[in-house]
Amino acid sequence: MNKYRNLVAAMWLVACSATAFADSLSEAESEALRQEVETLMDVFVSGNVEPLIDSTHEAAFEWGGGRDVVVPALREAVELVRSSGMEVLSLEVGEPTEVHAAGEEEICFVPNTTLFEILGQQVRSKTFMIAIRDRSNKNEWKFIEGAGLRKYPEMLQELFPELDKGIVLPPNEVTML
Repeated sequence: MNKYRNLVAAMWLVACSATAFADSLSEAESEALRQEVETLMDVFVSGNVEPLIDSTHEAAFEWGGGRDVVVPALREAVELVRSSGMEVLSLEVGEPTEVHAAGEEEICFVPNTTLFEILGQQVRSKTFMIAIRDRSNKNEWKFIEGAGLRKYPEMLQELFPELDKGIVLPPNEVTML
């Protein structure tokens, strides 16, 4: 009997610990974050790369080889989108997920769906932004685009090794219509 009591106590402790690592945003925080992500996506399409650079989390620069590698690549990507004739038909930013602890930072995921047309082909992209903020400064979010996790799902743990490995990510797919 004592053995089972210890097992139940251990399971309860694990359950309580797991819930301590996730938190919900307030309605106001959630709406502000959604608006910020929508603005960044609009900025990307418009070709104004500076706000994107300023809002990118430092881990993305480190993973990509440093600012001197990532910034020119980002400028090139934005210009390619601008010059491709891509037309955004609709953009929908979903509700941010719960917030997860990752060491001194906390992370949530903001799903989004973009319908666009390029070269006469309509494409639906479902992806998400990784929103990161310092646990001691909850007023400033930095971002990493989640589309890169399609090919490199292990990147999330490389960028944030203290993040729980059991997190379920929003959809991350591209569909030709």
